[in-house]
Amino acid sequence: METPETRLIRETLTPELQAALDALPEAFREAVWLRDVEEFSYAEIAAMLSIPIGTVMSRISRGRHLLFERLSHLRPVAIAGENV
Repeated sequence: METPETRLIRETLTPELQAALDALPEAFREAVWLRDVEEFSYAEIAAMLSIPIGTVMSRISRGRHLLFERLSHLRPVAIAGENV
């Protein structure tokens, strides 16, 4: 169930980030959302999803990695010889 807070956060996400989140497999998207947006602890997420805490950590790690890959084209590219 989507709360008003969740709806507001979702509406303020950039289209690129929203598309990247939506493209994640559901298990990864759910874990990343609960941790990084809703700010639940790993233990709370494990209890909510009825999975081991190690699985929660793995899903969050993998989900973040997939987001990074999907959004990497948005990062500024450093010009050779330029200090960044």
